[in-house]
Amino acid sequence: MHYVILVSQTGQQTYDDSERHYTYPARYNAALAPLMAGEPTVVILYESRRAGNGRGLQAYIGWTVVTRPPEPTGHGLWVLTYDSPVVPLPRPVKQEEGGVVMEAWLGAFPLRERGVRQNGLSVRSVTDADAARIFAASGLLGLTPSAAWTVTDGEETQRRREALDRAVRDRSFRAQVLAAYRWRCAVTGWQAPVDLSGSLLDAAHLRSVASGGADHVHNGVALTPTVHRLLDSGLIRVTFEEGRWRTRHGPEFARLNLMGDGGSRLVIEDRAPLWLPPDPRLQPRPLQS
Repeated sequence: MHYVILVSQTGQQTYDDSERHYTYPARYNAALAPLMAGEPTVVILYESRRAGNGRGLQAYIGWTVVTRPPEPTGHGLWVLTYDSPVVPLPRPVKQEEGGVVMEAWLGAFPLRERGVRQNGLSVRSVTDADAARIFAASGLLGLTPSAAWTVTDGEETQRRREALDRAVRDRSFRAQVLAAYRWRCAVTGWQAPVDLSGSLLDAAHLRSVASGGADHVHNGVALTPTVHRLLDSGLIRVTFEEGRWRTRHGPEFARLNLMGDGGSRLVIEDRAPLWLPPDPRLQPRPLQS
């Protein structure tokens, strides 16, 4: 996994960026060489002071994953298209918090010099340790940024790198699937408040990773935990039939009592179409056997 910072100056630059893509001058392609060679890349978006008519947060604000190499658009510009829209970090993170500098290379310079040192580095690679500090400070990893993630030699370095990559992949899949489905269960249609969706909705794989499924939004579906458990147990299935994604009852489904004591009922109809992401580009793709 490769990590890059993209500096957003929305509204203040001749090229543009959005929640779906980032346009930049060709000179920055060196920082994206691993992506061009086929390595998945995690983008961390940094909002500069110049964004929003000079009211930018000067903080890391969001992230996403890119698996497609950038493409030229003409006039010396290239465009990086995200796999899914940028997901906001749980909270914005400053470049230095509590005495911890998120990008280690900046710590070599006095605070007054850091802005100048970043000129010409609107697209820059960062280490996995830098990315871990940013994610930890935002609350995404459940760690403190000073709880190490300090790069060391040998097996410990590799173990931490693998742990970070797995955590990023898991959280990326979850965040992108829930955002694609607009925080709505694909089976019941129940929609969670965005700020509570992380605990009230699950991102399920249509094909498990163990069976060769990818941690990609096209292999995901948003479900309430109860429906997720029904799917995992085989009591219901999700199938692609007659050009539509549908729920199907499993052999043991009829034995369930989905009626609550107060008269409420969880209704899961056989062959009912799923509620899918409004954006066709984010909808699941039929599974290949």
